[in-house]
Amino acid sequence: MSMEINTSEQKSFKWNKFLILFGIITSLFIIATIVLAILFGIERNQIRMYQSSSSSSENETKNLCLSSYCLKAANYLLESIDETIDPCENFYQFTCGTWIKNTRIPYDQQSQNAFTQLQTQVIYDIIDLLSTSTNESIQLNSVINAQHLYNSCIHEETIEKDDIDGILSLIQTQFNGWPIIEQSNWNESIYNLLDLSVKLSQYNNFPLFYTLTYNDDENSSVQCIYIGQGTLSLGDRNYYLNESTITQAYQKLMKDVILALTNHTLVNDSDINEIFQFEKSLAQNFYTTVQQRETPVYRLTFGSLFNFMNTSFNYTEYLQRIYLFGNVTLVREDIINVNDIEVLRNISILFDQNRPRTIQNYLIWRFVLNQLDHMPKRFRMMKQEFIKIFSGTAVETSRPVKCATYITDNMGMVVSRLYIKKKFDDYARQESIETVKNIHNVLSEMINGSKWMNLLSKTVAIEKAQWIHERIGYADELNGDNMTDFEQQYEEYKFNSSYIQNILRMLQLNAKKNLLKLHKSVDRKNWDDTFPTTVNAYYRPSFNDITLTAAILQTPFFRKDAPKYLNYGAIGTIIGHELTHAFDNDGRQYDKYGNRIPWWSYETINSFNEHKQCMIEQYNNYTISQINMHINGKQTLSENIADNGGLKEAFYAYQKWSKMNPNVDQKLPSLTKYSEEQMFFMSYGSIWCSKSTDQAAMKIVLTDAHSPTEFRILGSTSNFDEFDRVFGYMKLIKKSLFKIIFILLFIGLIYNNLSCNVIKISTSNLTSLMIPFEYINNISNDFCSEFLLKQRYQLEFHQLEHYSSEKMYSKPLRNKDSIESFPKLPYFYSLWKNSSILPRLISPCEHQLYVKLIQIFDHICRTYSIEYFISYGTLLGSYRNHDILPYDDDVDILIHKKYYSNLSRINQLDNSTDWRFYINSETNMKFYFISSKSAGKYPWKWPFIGIDFYTDNQTHINPGVFINKEYIYPLAYYPISTLWLPGPKNIEMFFKSVSKSYYFNFSIDKICYSQSYSHRDEMRKYKQKTVNCTQLVNTYPFIQHICDDYYCYQHFMLNNRTRLYVLKINKD
Repeated sequence: MSMEINTSEQKSFKWNKFLILFGIITSLFIIATIVLAILFGIERNQIRMYQSSSSSSENETKNLCLSSYCLKAANYLLESIDETIDPCENFYQFTCGTWIKNTRIPYDQQSQNAFTQLQTQVIYDIIDLLSTSTNESIQLNSVINAQHLYNSCIHEETIEKDDIDGILSLIQTQFNGWPIIEQSNWNESIYNLLDLSVKLSQYNNFPLFYTLTYNDDENSSVQCIYIGQGTLSLGDRNYYLNESTITQAYQKLMKDVILALTNHTLVNDSDINEIFQFEKSLAQNFYTTVQQRETPVYRLTFGSLFNFMNTSFNYTEYLQRIYLFGNVTLVREDIINVNDIEVLRNISILFDQNRPRTIQNYLIWRFVLNQLDHMPKRFRMMKQEFIKIFSGTAVETSRPVKCATYITDNMGMVVSRLYIKKKFDDYARQESIETVKNIHNVLSEMINGSKWMNLLSKTVAIEKAQWIHERIGYADELNGDNMTDFEQQYEEYKFNSSYIQNILRMLQLNAKKNLLKLHKSVDRKNWDDTFPTTVNAYYRPSFNDITLTAAILQTPFFRKDAPKYLNYGAIGTIIGHELTHAFDNDGRQYDKYGNRIPWWSYETINSFNEHKQCMIEQYNNYTISQINMHINGKQTLSENIADNGGLKEAFYAYQKWSKMNPNVDQKLPSLTKYSEEQMFFMSYGSIWCSKSTDQAAMKIVLTDAHSPTEFRILGSTSNFDEFDRVFGYMKLIKKSLFKIIFILLFIGLIYNNLSCNVIKISTSNLTSLMIPFEYINNISNDFCSEFLLKQRYQLEFHQLEHYSSEKMYSKPLRNKDSIESFPKLPYFYSLWKNSSILPRLISPCEHQLYVKLIQIFDHICRTYSIEYFISYGTLLGSYRNHDILPYDDDVDILIHKKYYSNLSRINQLDNSTDWRFYINSETNMKFYFISSKSAGKYPWKWPFIGIDFYTDNQTHINPGVFINKEYIYPLAYYPISTLWLPGPKNIEMFFKSVSKSYYFNFSIDKICYSQSYSHRDEMRKYKQKTVNCTQLVNTYPFIQHICDDYYCYQHFMLNNRTRLYVLKINKD
């Protein structure tokens, strides 16, 4: 009997072996056949292309554009592109590689690109216009005064003669002196912070908080007052976090300037330090750009402002007095929009905490710092030494350029009148109108064809698109003959030979100009936002209009006689970009009239939020290699949306034009091998070629709403299927080969499993470790459509496919670096497999929702200084998976009981938010999105963050069980997905403390178990399972913890074999 069994098994084994061998040979034969067929196809196609190009060379010659402009355009592109680069691999390097290699940044600039180059040319034109007289300029007083101001600026002998007497006199008589230069002679009894703040505002100086008159957000037909956080000398709060060469240079500038303003040979260093520390305190309280956008705006009346602010600094009297400077009396019914409320309240607290001497010193310093460009040369050289370190510019801008720029910034409409009369081709304005109209029409068509908007939202969106008004070139009045109204606007702009006195007068005129708008009707034709001589285009949400300035309607962005593929690729994408702003993360909140009111359905808003999260993460993953910094996808979101939408609108508009006008566009010399559609994309890429200093690159990352130009190109083209079609013949072949090989590898895995052999997965084949898309829908998927789920999956697939494995990341030392400096770890949650032993309980979309919920919760806690830390299953997920546990469905947070009332009041501050805190009991709250689905029969929603409150004594905290504070504090930071969140210092001892009450036979490394409770449905739903974690390591990613004497290394392992990355952490 046993002999028969053995013989049967041997025959079966031989037959299986034969089948496996036959399968492998067959697979290799299929691969070889496909590869040979593709190579034969490529060869045959190349022969046909050669034969076709030979026979059509005569036709191509006839189809060439040989105008002087086309020759210049061809030369411009040829000197920009790098044909050694595959456009499908890096389109930015393909279009800009040669330009970047050969371009040098001028010593007086921090960057070089098409915009700065054209703006420089415009400024030189303005210098010519301000330096010469014409018959018309004599007739217009506004032009005469602009020339007087320019002449006073370039006559440096007079500036040196006037010296600093005007500045020092103003400080002494109007601002009650400057303690740091008066030293013991300063009379502190005359210090009055409110008086000083009002006086500074009269010289258009708002260092601590700005005041602005502008359209009311909710009623764009009337003017209202806006108040919010001011500015910092260094621009961004991140510069103040740690001492650096920049902060040292800044303090040196302060000291040098102050010494040069006084007869003393020494300056009190403690005063300098106090000034800097005060500004550092301001920086710590200021919001980042992202925080400002996410913080609610409080709309109230002037009569209710005092009680609302509830601060020692009287903002009500401050506003009342500064508007009186413009002869405007505020009334109780005037609308005030308060931004950055907590910052304003914290500024008032800082006033109370610091000496009058320190505050007076700081405010006068900020005023003087703003005037350094207008002071004698020795002061400008001091500033230039600082700018060299801060921005990377080696020399000061030439005096004529600096003066012409100043006149343009402050009398822009007068300068623009001269410019459009003498330098601007008005036919370009007429020609561009047709391009704008064509792209505008495509926008409506794209909205109508969108799949993520419901019918109601789509209808009102199309209405808004059709209502977008276009302002092209300049205001019509500038080119008219009747200039009476225009002259009245500049009636007070009279200047003499004293440049510093002219500057002080201009500051007061600008301050009054802003104040005088209140109580007047909104002028929708006003061009004060940006002047026609500025190379720019922009969208105004509260006006629902786009503007293209006269300065941008010229080469390389636009030319009336250029091939249309060049125009649509350049100015066309910019037009589309601005039109798309009407529907970006900010613009979508304004209706067709420019009023900030809800006009999309909740369904459409949720769908939009799902799409935008994908884009945020895409751009978060871009790194500027020049300075090794990640882009902030949230900070740049609106501009990224506009880039992506603008490219598509312009391309589709060009396609429509080309079908209506076949064979009209001619090719450029030496570029005939490129199709018209390829030339469209090359034109698009070329206008964003850019080069900047390291300092300027860092400033862009920290403060700019736009992505660096490289990723404006790479991001938008990688998201556009038409780009793949136009350039992607070889790319499609590569994709097809990859899919075939992937399928055959999958077949090979099946054969190998039959023979019980173990396959070693190499890092080059990471994708074989992931879940196939068709199985994703087996996971609960209530929160997004299959389309969005597939989009998320494909994005992560692409990222993983190109991910360089085994990267080493280092976590900075605790409490010495900001969270923003922590490494951004890879994120591929959608791709991880699912275990039948302990199945995943949340879908990829729900996981995204949780990440967003945690981000908002973290932001709220930071804003209101509420300390929290992750605990229980969430802490365990970070330790094991660097993420939420795959088989868990909630997030656990612990917060001290003293913050209970703070969280209870937050809901009352603003009911317009899309999140809520639900008070479940005195020891528990839930935090969730109000648009989510109910958690079973309970009033709160799921997904939610579960917040438990603990009490403490001198040695222990008590969230239901006593835990020694030595295991908790100081808090450390741990990774959850792409986030870093605070948690207990000693994870192992934390779980040993709680395991006595909550977990039985528990080990953080060995025992994996799932709860029987479903938080989604708030009921007991599952059978509790406890397994050895080794049963899951082949399915879920796990962290292997390895420590030496100094460091702990967390190895992120896939399939227990492949290391995706290593996180290095100081052992202490």
